[in-house]
Amino acid sequence: MNFLPKDYDLEAAWKKVSGPFEHPDFVTHANYLHFMCESSKNLELKCNLDINKQITLDKRVSQKIKLIELTLENLKEEKRNIDKYPDYAVVCVSWVPVKSYYLIFNLLILLQYLKSTSNTYLTINHSGLFDSLREALEKKEFTFNIDYFNQAHSVEEIWKWKIPKWENVKRNSADEDLRYKQIMKKLALYSVEDFKRNKKIKRLVGENKVQFSKSKINLSEFLYWYRIKANYRDMEFIDKGVNINEFVSFYNDYFELSMNFYLAMKECINSLSQKRANKILLNL
Repeated sequence: MNFLPKDYDLEAAWKKVSGPFEHPDFVTHANYLHFMCESSKNLELKCNLDINKQITLDKRVSQKIKLIELTLENLKEEKRNIDKYPDYAVVCVSWVPVKSYYLIFNLLILLQYLKSTSNTYLTINHSGLFDSLREALEKKEFTFNIDYFNQAHSVEEIWKWKIPKWENVKRNSADEDLRYKQIMKKLALYSVEDFKRNKKIKRLVGENKVQFSKSKINLSEFLYWYRIKANYRDMEFIDKGVNINEFVSFYNDYFELSMNFYLAMKECINSLSQKRANKILLNL
C-alpha cells in the first residue's frame, strides 16, 4: 500500500532533486518519526486544574498500572535485544507502533481518570480517549511544555497548508514547521480514510464533508494512527530492501518517542495521584 497521496509520484519527483532514490516511502515515514522523536525530547505535561478532591481509586487502576509496567518492560527488553542483535530490528519495527500505542493508551486512561475522577474513562474507546486529550489541551486543562503538542488544527485549515514538493523525502530538513505540517497533513489523510470507512462512503461530499472539515487533529494522534496502520493495513514500507542500520534508527526513534511520552505522562500522573489518593502510582 502506498502511504502517500495517490497522485504523488515520489520516484519521479526525487529524480528531479538528486537522482535515483530508493524506498522513498520508508524515508518519508522515518523522517516523520525522527521529527516526533526529536521534538518530544524533554517533554513535560502539566495539569492546570486546581485538584483538591481526594478519592478511593477504582480497583481497575491497579490493572492499568500492571499493563503499563509489562508493556514498558517488554519495550525495554526488545530495545536491549536490538542493541545486541541489530538484525532483530527488521522484525520489531512492525510491532513497536502497537506496543508504544498501548503503553500511551493506558497512561492516558489513568491521566483522564485522575483528572476527572470519572470511572467512564477506565472503559473509554480508543478514538474517544484521544478526542478527550485534544479537548483538554484546547481548554488548557493540560499543557505540554513543547507547543507543537498543544496545538489543534481543523482539517479544513490543514488542507490549505502549502508544502513544497519533495520536502517529505529530504533527510534532516531544517524547517521544523514544514515537517510538522507534513505530519499533520498525513494524520488528516489517515483520519479521512477512517471517516469514510466508518460512514461506508467512497467520497467525502455534502454534509459529511462539512462535518469532517470541522474536526480537529493534534500531533499526539500520531501514536494512534500509526498503531492503526500497523494493526490493520500493514506497514509495507518496512520490507523494501532497506539497510539494517535504517531499520535500527527507525526502531530507536520510535522507542525514544515512546519513552519521551511515557516520562512526561508518568510525572503528571504521579502528581495527580498524590493529590487524589496520597500515593505514587508509577515507579518504573
